[in-house]
Amino acid sequence: MPDRDRNAHGAAARSRLEAGEADGGAERERATQQEQKGTEGGAGKLPPRVDEQHDPSGDGSGHHPHEGDPPDKAAWAIVALTCVTAIAAIAASVFTGLQWWEAHTGSRLIEKQVVAAQTLADAAKTQAQAARDQVNALQSSVDVAKQGVGVARDQLQNARNSIALQTRPYVKVVVRGFQGFSVGSQATAIIDLINSGQSPARRVAILSGMAILRYPYGGKMMSLLSRGGSNSVTLSIQPGIDAPDTLQQKQRLTDGDIQVLKSGFGRMYLFVAITYFDLFDRPHHTFMCQNVHIDAGGATIAEVCETGRSDD
Repeated sequence: MPDRDRNAHGAAARSRLEAGEADGGAERERATQQEQKGTEGGAGKLPPRVDEQHDPSGDGSGHHPHEGDPPDKAAWAIVALTCVTAIAAIAASVFTGLQWWEAHTGSRLIEKQVVAAQTLADAAKTQAQAARDQVNALQSSVDVAKQGVGVARDQLQNARNSIALQTRPYVKVVVRGFQGFSVGSQATAIIDLINSGQSPARRVAILSGMAILRYPYGGKMMSLLSRGGSNSVTLSIQPGIDAPDTLQQKQRLTDGDIQVLKSGFGRMYLFVAITYFDLFDRPHHTFMCQNVHIDAGGATIAEVCETGRSDD
């Protein structure tokens, strides 16, 4: 081959090679730009390069996989881990949702219970207030009843006092006379017990005594008992009935006693005290005292004691 032809053929070959490299470089430039765009846009997996589009195995070997080839373990592990992670996320979401629902349901239940408890508390307060009002009303009624009972008791007592005052017995002592004021005799007082009331005098008790004492006597009449007194009991004295009795000095009079009674320095004192009960079992008392002396003519003169008398 002539040198000119060989040079022309070499130049054409180089032109085709440079054109192919230029096309390959442009293609790679476009793939790089698309890869950058995919990365920036978040599109996911990059498109295969031109030299990888015709590689069925994806590993650059050009090998075509067959159905009997074993699967890639790393890819299956990634898939399994992704599934487990998704299932765990779903389970966590479900568990969280159940917990939220349970908490929400429990919160509403607690809220209902609180409302019910508040309602019961309000009802209890209302019942307690009603009970207090009833107690206050009952206390007012009791107070009114007590006042009524007190008024009724006072009225009954007044009625009893009025009846007792109108129908009670009145026992008094009446001295009818004296006997035995001579030497060697026993001085004797004749008395009557008279019931001038409207009802019987019950459980009548008589306490009496006679003695010669200095005149005027300033002591107590009860001291006459130590000088010789007497007691007698009459069961009852009917209204308007006289109950005669006699009081007698136990010692006989001597000449000296007669001289004392005549001189005026001493007198014979008569003391009578009576206790009796009415129909309402109320006690009453009657007291009587007289003194006796002998005048120049020998007559016995009776006078009321300095302490007087008392008729209840």
